[in-house]
Amino acid sequence: MTTAPPGSSTAPRLHDVLSGQHGAEALGRIAVDPLGNGARDPLTERLPLDRVVSVELMRTKYKPGRKLTGYYRVHDRTSEPARPIAVTWYPDERVGVLVSPEDAALPQLARLSDRARLAPLLGHVSGRSPGHASELVVQPVRYRPGQRHVLHVVGGRLGPDGVYAKVDRDDSGARAVPVATELGAHFVASCPGARLVQPVGYAAAERVAVWEGTPGVPLWHRLRDGRAEGIRLIYLVGRALRVLHEADARVGRTHSVPAETAATLRAGEHLTALLPREGDRYRHLVSAVVETLDRWPVEPATLVHGDVKCDNLLAVGDRQVTFLDLDRVALAEPALDLGKFLADLRWWCPAARLRGLCRALRAGYGACDPARWARADLLAVLFSAKLAARRCEVHDPAWTSQVETRLSGAADALEVARAAR
Repeated sequence: MTTAPPGSSTAPRLHDVLSGQHGAEALGRIAVDPLGNGARDPLTERLPLDRVVSVELMRTKYKPGRKLTGYYRVHDRTSEPARPIAVTWYPDERVGVLVSPEDAALPQLARLSDRARLAPLLGHVSGRSPGHASELVVQPVRYRPGQRHVLHVVGGRLGPDGVYAKVDRDDSGARAVPVATELGAHFVASCPGARLVQPVGYAAAERVAVWEGTPGVPLWHRLRDGRAEGIRLIYLVGRALRVLHEADARVGRTHSVPAETAATLRAGEHLTALLPREGDRYRHLVSAVVETLDRWPVEPATLVHGDVKCDNLLAVGDRQVTFLDLDRVALAEPALDLGKFLADLRWWCPAARLRGLCRALRAGYGACDPARWARADLLAVLFSAKLAARRCEVHDPAWTSQVETRLSGAADALEVARAAR
């Protein structure tokens, strides 16, 4: 995250910068100072800038030659929570500004952000009163116009952890809520200590899924301190994934390695524009993984979580873990789940700890066809490359070295995976 004071630079020529010819540094200068680069006037129409203290950059997304988008939190002098905004720069010099809850593509966000409208909806989906609307506090958690939004609602009779309301362009909640409802009890009974996030319900009229708030901290908090509880939690995650992969549930979505490969190549488009050598390396890695995967048979599709990563796993102590974000649940080969989680472990954990954690994951998962782990190890390389493209932020002064380091790690992991098989 980067914080910039309101207005401090002159806007560069956007067409040239967005082409990538001036590198990541030029993009970063725009992103860290949106008010000084064209966002001041459109933002002034929506917020009283005389009260703004800072504009905090949370994330950037760059599409070469098309646009640069920055996602921010605006902090002002009042006691109100920070206000999410999205600023997009285009090659024709336009600068688009959206302030939460604005979103023409997902207009229900404005209605869900209104306590007077939200309270009866919560009562309808849960079958119980959430309390008076004036007692509720609606806090934006994620604001991604045109893509997805998450609101945390607390207060009233909602309990200590409140509820989360999620909407997205794919209407994934319509799939996720029924799966969680169908599998919740089975999951707990089959793997004590693990649970799926509990759905409150789904409101079709607003295309919003409502989920119970869940105690705990993201799993990566338990992995970076080096304590033994991380091993126990990873073992539990392995057991839970096996239960999920052997569960029987009705799911209309499918996923595949070719689809994941295409998504990975799209995620790395900006590398070619900004770091041609690393862009070539990225594409080579993807091609090498696909070619090596062809040597191993594809297993029949099972139920998969679809987005197994430490941010979607909440830990309570060392003996309880909750799986969040079932939006990508699908029928696919189980190695996709395992490979994604292996890649995420590599992202968060130093090499010295990684081997022990991977052993714990395999022990918890139990015996299976060796081809499953062979493919998982190779898919972990694919996901590691994708993480380098998505999680390394172009506005970070260390972006170039971070990308180089992460891609080097992925290349090393590919050689290990090839040698082991």
